[in-house]
Amino acid sequence: YVMVASPTGGVSGAMEFWGDKLLGVYGKSREETWGTDYALQYLGYSTDNGAYYYYHTEDNGTSRGPPYHGKDYQQTLMDVKQYSESIGVPYRYILLDSWWYYQGKGGGVSNWVGRPDVFPDGNSYLRNATGWPIMGHNRWWAVDNVYSRDNGGGYEFVTEKKGDGQDFKDFAWPTEQRFWDDLMYNSTQWGLFMYEQDWLDVEYDSMVYLNTNATAARTWLHQMGSAAANNHLTIQYLSLIHISEPTRLLSISYAVFCLKKKKKKQQNKKELYSIN
Repeated sequence: YVMVASPTGGVSGAMEFWGDKLLGVYGKSREETWGTDYALQYLGYSTDNGAYYYYHTEDNGTSRGPPYHGKDYQQTLMDVKQYSESIGVPYRYILLDSWWYYQGKGGGVSNWVGRPDVFPDGNSYLRNATGWPIMGHNRWWAVDNVYSRDNGGGYEFVTEKKGDGQDFKDFAWPTEQRFWDDLMYNSTQWGLFMYEQDWLDVEYDSMVYLNTNATAARTWLHQMGSAAANNHLTIQYLSLIHISEPTRLLSISYAVFCLKKKKKKQQNKKELYSIN
């Protein structure tokens, strides 16, 4: 755990003070990030928890899905685009929260692609039809995810299924840099500009491996951060309450416990194993 104290400014002042110190140590510039980050420069439309269209679509009454009995998300967000233009609200990107991808055992991600009941024509159609680049939410990986070799996929995962070991809670963790490289590259093809990794504290607290391996958490964040940077993506880490120490190489630039990594040159990636 890390304790941060500042003589003035309360919690916000302490976080700014801590961020300034880390930026200085690792030669990073807060101003550079603020000046080049797309999400910090423009207004975006959010479907995060608390938003009207969070697990809720147009003409769906007061119920939350899935299933959705009104319009699908594709048409709902197309209508949001049309309405925002009619009243002069200049949205320039969209945040898709956890309602759009496949979820598996224990509520984790089984396949990080858009479901056909959500986007019948795929994420890329929404990106092209609205002109909005996509900020994509993600959570922890399910033990039955399609990417793991244990489930017929092409990547190595540490898998902790309930009943297989003491304190195992149905969580999985990808161990290969190649996995993150392929995931990020393939996601740019359907319009991703920012990868949002949520629930980091839950995954860290719930996986025995991450709590018993001294370098695993640091490796985890650096692998996804490097993959995002190599594919010209911004990455946002959320819920970094318990694993703030392994992230200290990264620049704090978005908000408390939300970090972004500097972009680098793009590299070619191989196709990611998934169900489309």
